[in-house]
Amino acid sequence: MNFPYNISSFKKIKKGQEDLEMLCSTMFNTNAAGVMITIIENGLILAINDSMLKILGLSREECEGKNILEMGFYTNKDSRNKIIEFLIDKKSIHNMELPFLTKSGELHYGIFSAKIIQFQNKSCIFTSMVDITCKIDAQISLENTANRLEALFQSMPDMLFVVDYSGKILHTNRAVSDRLGYTNEILNSMHILNIHPSNRRAEVVTVMGQMLSEEITQCNIPLVTITGEEIPVETNIVLTNWNDQNVIIGISRDMTERMTMEQKQQELQKQLQHAQKMEAIGVLAGGIAHDFNNILFPITAYSEMLQDALSNSQDELSDSQGTFSDSQDALQDSQNRLTDLQNLESQNNSSTFNNLIEYVNQIHSSAIRAKDLVKQILTFSREVNQDIQPVQPSLIVKEAIKLIRKTVPKSIKIEYKINPECKMVMADSTQIYQIAMNLIVNAFHAMESSGGTLTVKLDNIIRAGVDDSSNSGAINSSNEKELLNDESKGANYIHLSVSDTGTGIDELTIGKIFNPYFTTKSKDKGTGLGLSVVHGIVELYKGEISVRSIPGEGTTFNVFLPAIQDKDKQSTSVKKNITLKGSERILFVDDEKMIITPLTRMLQMLGYQVTPFTSSPQALKAFAKNPHSFDLVITDFSMPDMSGIQLSAEILKIRPQMPVILCTGFSYGLTPEKAEQFGIKALLMKPVIKSELTQAIRQVLDGYNSTLSQSA
Repeated sequence: MNFPYNISSFKKIKKGQEDLEMLCSTMFNTNAAGVMITIIENGLILAINDSMLKILGLSREECEGKNILEMGFYTNKDSRNKIIEFLIDKKSIHNMELPFLTKSGELHYGIFSAKIIQFQNKSCIFTSMVDITCKIDAQISLENTANRLEALFQSMPDMLFVVDYSGKILHTNRAVSDRLGYTNEILNSMHILNIHPSNRRAEVVTVMGQMLSEEITQCNIPLVTITGEEIPVETNIVLTNWNDQNVIIGISRDMTERMTMEQKQQELQKQLQHAQKMEAIGVLAGGIAHDFNNILFPITAYSEMLQDALSNSQDELSDSQGTFSDSQDALQDSQNRLTDLQNLESQNNSSTFNNLIEYVNQIHSSAIRAKDLVKQILTFSREVNQDIQPVQPSLIVKEAIKLIRKTVPKSIKIEYKINPECKMVMADSTQIYQIAMNLIVNAFHAMESSGGTLTVKLDNIIRAGVDDSSNSGAINSSNEKELLNDESKGANYIHLSVSDTGTGIDELTIGKIFNPYFTTKSKDKGTGLGLSVVHGIVELYKGEISVRSIPGEGTTFNVFLPAIQDKDKQSTSVKKNITLKGSERILFVDDEKMIITPLTRMLQMLGYQVTPFTSSPQALKAFAKNPHSFDLVITDFSMPDMSGIQLSAEILKIRPQMPVILCTGFSYGLTPEKAEQFGIKALLMKPVIKSELTQAIRQVLDGYNSTLSQSA
């Protein structure tokens, strides 16, 4: 039985199928996603496109007839079984993130979709996948960057705030919690106004508006801690985006330490300026002292010559009176009236001589006191070295009281109790004088407006538990070491106490009074150096100073200085004012005629042959002409044309062993050791008294002559 068959229709259908297959093949092979068909039962790869081959790093030959499990596609064997179970249950998988391994064994990530299909009469899994490894890596990198930024954010020493435009705090770093005392949970629920002083919150609102309009990028409104403490800060502002939200990031730096450092720097600058001013004053004081010494020199010299002249005249008068008295004994009966008259004349003459001697002694004593005053000025200008020797503090304290009494108003009563048997101390007398004067003046100023009683006491004490090797210069406000009567149980000290009934010192101030430049006085009353100088001197001599004060009642300063033991005192030689004569030839050089004249006469009266010069070049010329016509050179230090050092150097070039004595009223840092390096045998400070000068002359000449004898 024949049926009609339209061959052309069949061809069209076949052609359509071929075109469809070609289209599917083209879509399969050109798909950007990796596509693969595997048999469910054994995992055999039936079809795979170029994209999947590229993703897996395989060639087509490596995949044909291979099992997907053998190729190591899955990270573990159970992964495929779980996918199959899921497909049987759900029929398909859409956009699942799946880790897989490439040919090289690298771990990659893909977006995986799958469905069960019938292919070549077999149940198969149709798989499509896009490699998202780069995206995952970028995401991981982004997360790592975010973590690093957060770690950096948290580790910043400055306080960091993330605030939205309404002022709500969104995020803070650890420094905020540490400095303000709030937990992160509390901070993240607070408004920015809550961490600022209540009286500055209106200003904060204004500043935030200016920030948002970008008018300002910095403010200095303090923050407030959980305890209410205000912290000075400097806040810089940045407008940015954070978690897809417009925010303000505030970076607040705690300015407490910086402000403290700036304050200290200002104090140091002030101290430096003060020190420079004091240095300038010191230089000025040294110059004044130099001129003052030149004025004192003739006063001292002439007063000493007057003392000698009056002493000689008094001796001659006594001798003549004795002779006259012997002759009067022989004529006693006939000249009684004449005897009475001459006795009266003798008494008047004796009284006149005594008065003259007293006047001259007072002039000389005043000149010596003025010399000590100059020494204090030079000590202030740091032009005199310390002269450490046994000193009697009772005499120095009495002198200080005597001087201050003249300036104290009658409303202040001065009482003192000075032990005349007070032990001696090893110190520079000028510095002991500084201790006494500074403490007494300090007490006087405390009572200047109200009046009161100034009490000074000086005595010997024995202190228990004293170790001379430590705790020197300690400042005690209480708990002073126990005082004993038994010398064997403690150390010998002298105790100086200066008390006033003035305003007293409060507890806050008492800890600062020994600091340099600290003062509560007005600028015309103090520099802030007095008590610090006292403390420095006490510390230098391994002593102690303490203060006790009651506001409104008064203050007492106690100074303890180690005393010299009796055996030490006995072994110490005391210089005597012995005048030593001589006949040697002296070349004397000084540019001041008022010094040349009296000193030349003084030395001539002692038997020396003096050749004076007021010009150092002329003196050098005379010496060069006949260098062996002089036995000694005495020269001033500061002179025009040629200084004493330069003159000495030229003289020593001509005659290397020539003895030279250098006199100066202003040492310019010149010490006996430095002078010796220049070949100078002795260094004397003006004004030189006769005993000091003659002793130096004899010491230098006798030492020189002894050297000549030994060499001969």
